Amino acid sequence: MARREISWETSPLPPSWRRGGVTVACEKAGLDLQDVLGVFAVTDFRSPIFDGVGSAVVANDYSPSFALQLMLQDGNLVKDFTESLGVSVPGTIATVGTIERACDAGYGEENASALIKVLASDAGVDLAK
Repeated sequence: MARREISWETSPLPPSWRRGGVTVACEKAGLDLQDVLGVFAVTDFRSPIFDGVGSAVVANDYSPSFALQLMLQDGNLVKDFTESLGVSVPGTIATVGTIERACDAGYGEENASALIKVLASDAGVDLAK
């Protein structure tokens, strides 16, 4: 398989997915891992969801800057891409399942952080105090 170049403009992978499975998928897809590592080096892998919207969640503000339904679309792209390569990414599959549940619960038009509403519900926690 010939090596392919990777860039933010041409990558089918959103930056928020875990490195392990994505690295394996990128290698299997023939992407140059040095380029992949370069992408990892300039991406914030802490927790941008909580860094960026934590206070909004506490305030029960889910005004969309990136709708949950778009996160689902990206998640399905990654899931389909890795499955087409025969690469197992169980964390991604579990996350996409949770995002699907949140969209099914009616949160798809809200900010992606609304995913936490399903997690809170599963735990019996009410975040809207």
